[in-house]
Amino acid sequence: MSVKIEIHQTRTVQAGPLYRTYTKVIHTVGIDQNIFVFNTETQEFSHVATTWDMENFPTSHTEAEALPTDYYRQSECTKDYTEESVASAFATYTRGRIEFLARQYAGMQEDFIGEGDYEYVGGS
Repeated sequence: MSVKIEIHQTRTVQAGPLYRTYTKVIHTVGIDQNIFVFNTETQEFSHVATTWDMENFPTSHTEAEALPTDYYRQSECTKDYTEESVASAFATYTRGRIEFLARQYAGMQEDFIGEGDYEYVGGS
């Protein structure tokens, strides 16, 4: 199965100064658009989802509280840093993690999900 994740990432400097990275999923194929994981208690961005996260975490804070579960997923995230180099590294790392998720999720869909008939014979 083909998986495609298209994002738009904006990097700005806010008063403070704060170096802000805003990333939004704008289109997906073969995968849900909610790829950013947030902590249910703090509602702060935690990480880009893993394949396990995609299958196990809900896509709303309300649902995460009702289950209860520690995390939920959304289609956009904002992260602020006080150091430009750290913010820049975060922006690059986030794009790399999204690319890795797309490849990993496609592999999971192709290699694991499915069905088959198997026959095993022992002896001679």
